[in-house]
Formats: sequence, C-alpha cells, structure tokens
Amino acid sequence: MDNLEETTLRLNADDIAVLCELTHRWEDQGRVSEPADRAEQQALSNLTAVLEPHVPFLFASDYQAQLRAAKERLLPGD
Repeated sequence: MDNLEETTLRLNADDIAVLCELTHRWEDQGRVSEPADRAEQQALSNLTAVLEPHVPFLFASDYQAQLRAAKERLLPGD
C-alpha cells in the first residue's frame, strides 16, 4: 500500500470550524503536549491547512460568535 494514498473524511461545517480552532490553538499556544517530532508537527500543520478553506467565517469580525454557535450546535441536548 502506498503511504501517500489519500483518504476522504466527512465532517460537517461545525466540526470543521471547531477542529480548525483547536488545531490553531494546539499549534499557537502549546496548551497540549507539543508534537513528539517534526513529522507530527507537519501532520498537524497539514490538517490545519486542509480545514481552513472550509471555514467561511475564519476572518469575519464576528468569528468568535460564529465559533461559539458552531460549538453549541455540536452538543446534543445542551
């Protein structure tokens, strides 16, 4: 099997927005343990780069409000 084979993941817009914010926080603030090596850091950067184009409000002035709304929609019954 070719280790460069691509896989398709299905995520809704709210999942993507929340994951994009999470990966940025991991990369920028180091709140979670740092990647163990450069390969993990590269994989995390690659994931962020794939997510970003699918967050239409990424640079919106009300980004935080839209992100909060996305998080609320992800929590069933809350």
